[in-house]
Amino acid sequence: MKKLIAIAIFCFAFKCVFAQQEQHSSFFSIGVELGLGTRPGVYAQSYAAIKKGPMYYKIKNSSAQEIELFGDKPNPKLFDYALMVGKNFDIGSFHNFQLGAGLALTGKVTQGKYLRSGGQENSGILLFGHSVYEKIQKNTIGLPLEAKYNFQLSNLIAFSLSANANINTIQSFAGLSVGTFIGKIR
Repeated sequence: MKKLIAIAIFCFAFKCVFAQQEQHSSFFSIGVELGLGTRPGVYAQSYAAIKKGPMYYKIKNSSAQEIELFGDKPNPKLFDYALMVGKNFDIGSFHNFQLGAGLALTGKVTQGKYLRSGGQENSGILLFGHSVYEKIQKNTIGLPLEAKYNFQLSNLIAFSLSANANINTIQSFAGLSVGTFIGKIR
């Protein structure tokens, strides 16, 4: 009986808290973010999203890798291509929080056996010489998660701060990033 009462109170409170969120307009946005991740180097993501009422739907690409312009090839990295769905929480007239999850094609690129020394690949000139290794890529399905804060600067531009994670069987990774996007959030 206590469980039923607790569930009923939770459902009623949940409905009351989100009743003000019932909007049915659609908005489109695109954005980019850079930050730090759980592996050395840069965590970066780009996305396109559609907000419909209190929900959002997103296509997202994220990557965690070291940036080495003249280093060995291939550059080791973790990446994902995700389809996500989440909930928007509007607070006041400038603030917005988003919580989302989805499915992603997740991959890890590593260096295999040594192949050759390289420079400019087609000319044979050893300018900024580096070593070229076999590219080993493993792919799996991952579970991307995100928590995001957006601050609307104007009608079409917003600043964002995101915490992201991808849980998978190869190597899970996470990142904290800041960026901007063009489009409406409310």
